[in-house]
Amino acid sequence: MHMLTDKMRPMPEQKPAERVKNFQEVALGYTEEDALAEAKRCLECANPL
Repeated sequence: MHMLTDKMRPMPEQKPAERVKNFQEVALGYTEEDALAEAKRCLECANPL
């Protein structure tokens, strides 16, 4: 039986005051540590995609 142990980590984003001044992506992306934690969380999910 799978158990969800970690909550989803929010994706870091540019602050609104910064993003109105540029055309860069709003989402800044995960750090390597956060990406690995998210990947592990997904593989242990009781309801995989």
